Amino acid sequence: MGDFDACIDRFDLSIKRRLSSSAPGLSIVITFALKRMFGSEESIADLVFQKPELLRDALASILSNEISIRIISRIIVNTLIEECSPQNADNVDGLVNLFLSNPKAFREALLEMIDP
Repeated sequence: MGDFDACIDRFDLSIKRRLSSSAPGLSIVITFALKRMFGSEESIADLVFQKPELLRDALASILSNEISIRIISRIIVNTLIEECSPQNADNVDGLVNLFLSNPKAFREALLEMIDP
């Protein structure tokens, strides 16, 4: 389980940096929306692995259109794959689609790839 925990830690740092460089302030807005909407104080990294549906719903409430939601979702998933499962880089688009359409199946696929 140490590798899995290290993966989450690396992803947590990387996603904050990536979002800050791509969309300054967005990670703070996401954190605020999660707290306001769901009472959740979990990090983006924790939510990806535990409750991806909350993260997807927060993105949908913050961002104005589907293209923006897809772009930020792709940044999140791509960063996750880079940090935790680079051998699955070819699966990013499929995982983004799964995250947006079926977050629970996304979580299962993710856990299977990262912690088989």
